[in-house]
Amino acid sequence: MRRLVTWFALALLALAPASVRAEGPPLVEVTRLGEVSLRATSGAGEGHARRIAPKLGADLAALQALLGQPLQRPVEIRVGVGREQLRALAPPGRPPPTWAAGVAYPDLGLVLLDAAAAERQGEAHAVLRHELAHVALGQLGEGRVPRWFTEGFAVVVAGEVSLTRTTVLARAVATRSLIELDDLERGWPNGPGEVELAYAQSASVVSHLAGVQDGRALQRLLGELRAGAEFHDAFRASFGAPVAVEELEWRRSLQGPVALLPLFVDGGWLWVVAALLAVLAAVRSRQQLDRRISEMEDLPLPDDPGALTPVEQERLAQFQLLAGLHAPAPPPMAGPMLPPEEERR
Repeated sequence: MRRLVTWFALALLALAPASVRAEGPPLVEVTRLGEVSLRATSGAGEGHARRIAPKLGADLAALQALLGQPLQRPVEIRVGVGREQLRALAPPGRPPPTWAAGVAYPDLGLVLLDAAAAERQGEAHAVLRHELAHVALGQLGEGRVPRWFTEGFAVVVAGEVSLTRTTVLARAVATRSLIELDDLERGWPNGPGEVELAYAQSASVVSHLAGVQDGRALQRLLGELRAGAEFHDAFRASFGAPVAVEELEWRRSLQGPVALLPLFVDGGWLWVVAALLAVLAAVRSRQQLDRRISEMEDLPLPDDPGALTPVEQERLAQFQLLAGLHAPAPPPMAGPMLPPEEERR
């Protein structure tokens, strides 16, 4: 009988909400907005949380507008300061990564924020938006959503801009080492370099998807997920093509300015600067040429070139030479008109 009671107690503990099961420092409730509560450790944690609180309502409203529904289940945000507090605030057996400034547990409706680390990385508010996006997307439906989409979606919602992330992506483009989305879906990489690239790619892909049909395709995808559709079926119905087709379009979009970024971060910037200086020198030389031609045009010349002195004849020859160099190129021959390329979707 005692064993049965013990097993029953353990089952209740496993099913209890995260706020009941978690052991850690006492928390002060800073604010509550509908299903969302913002709590923090006393002292510095509470101070950080009170600076975040005024923007929380706008963040939740933006998520609701994007997803087409408010948060369906309670969400608790816990704010601490430092790695030890963040670990203490985590649910038992699920410690946050050592490098994380924030972490989301969508299945528990829980967000942890190390406010000090988040502010060192840029802005605590952006980190909170990122983690809230993970939780909100996790509540859309029970279907499995690939991690590349959830990570990219969170970056786009948070409005995060990272030169490091862009540089990692640019290097991968230049070295043809991008990771296939199918590979990312089968398993998230573990190596530091591959992890950085996986996050960079995810953000770039979802940013690309957000621009298809002015964002309407992404809105349809979220609506399909909200209705409980499987991700790949929802994607095809929303974008009119499978993920692989849009991945190809995304890869083509990277063959532009982003591919030049390694020139600036790997030492090649010296050659870029040299090229710019050469262009500036050419522009300055052309300006001097224009000024010299203008001065020669003002020289009085007799009607009879044979009456010119040797000096004047030399000046006339210089003028004709410079004017010939300065003359614009003839217009290109008109070719047959080609029909404009059909607009993509």
